[in-house]
Amino acid sequence: AIEGLASQVDVYRRVKGMPSTGPLVALQELNLGLIDLGKAKDGFVQSFTIAEKRDQGYIFNVDPQEGMVNVYQNMKWISPLSRCMSQECYEQNRIKEGDLLSDEESIRIADAFLSEYGISKENYGAPIVNDQWRMHYAALDAAAKSSYWFPDAATVVYPTLVEGKIAYDEGGNPYGLNVNIDVRAKRASSVWNLATRNYEVSSYEAETDAQRLIGIAEKTDTYEGVVYPENSKKVTVELGTPTIVYVRAWQQTDNFTGQELLVPALIFPLKNRPADLWRQNVIVPLAKDIINQNGFGGDRPMPLDLQVQATEPAPAVKEIK
Repeated sequence: AIEGLASQVDVYRRVKGMPSTGPLVALQELNLGLIDLGKAKDGFVQSFTIAEKRDQGYIFNVDPQEGMVNVYQNMKWISPLSRCMSQECYEQNRIKEGDLLSDEESIRIADAFLSEYGISKENYGAPIVNDQWRMHYAALDAAAKSSYWFPDAATVVYPTLVEGKIAYDEGGNPYGLNVNIDVRAKRASSVWNLATRNYEVSSYEAETDAQRLIGIAEKTDTYEGVVYPENSKKVTVELGTPTIVYVRAWQQTDNFTGQELLVPALIFPLKNRPADLWRQNVIVPLAKDIINQNGFGGDRPMPLDLQVQATEPAPAVKEIK
């Protein structure tokens, strides 16, 4: 059984946007000679881009309305593969296992980039290297491993923290700031999900029916009526004891907009998991509205032997900035 379930949980909503002060106001009022942008009626800066000219430089795309910045390569980043005209060239220039960076080196490069460009790591946990491809690689036979194309980028994730707890996405992966590392250049190549981390907190009605929560966990990644290829492998795994984390969920507010939430959730580790199974855990949010709106717990039965007990009640969280 799952015990200690609270009837209400506190849910964080990310407050979008950046303060319209300083440089943003200057952009709104800029007179370029060709046109006086200060004459725009009720004008605001929707987005702007700054690009570095140097080789292996970056482009910074800023969206003040969403409170987000995306960083990616400028046109002067040239991969050896872009010049290849034959399969032989591709084979010669592909990443080999010996070219891969260690997790420590990837994190060092990511940390250095954040420091160079003044990107704060406040409210993020210790960085984690996303290496899910290794599970697939480990399950291959020797012949398949010899022809395996290793990724030419490594992703370092700085997971968002709420009251000391790591946030996850709905697929069970750590959710937060992501820095991609170019393995060949040994440099950061892009940054995504760099967003303001200001939140408002609201109380939501929680699901207290333990059997419903167990049922939702059981039905994850099962799809009734789907016809699989004959050579497909079906495995049954057991869910371990859950703990409390946060899951990033998207709540639709109307046809065009929505809001990003961090919701208290149960995370179930997978026991007896095959080496080539990408999923490492199952996450079930505790807020009823999120369960109902996001389609958790559809009628997709899967037999699982499940005996679980939560280690702590749902937390009461405070507003953070």
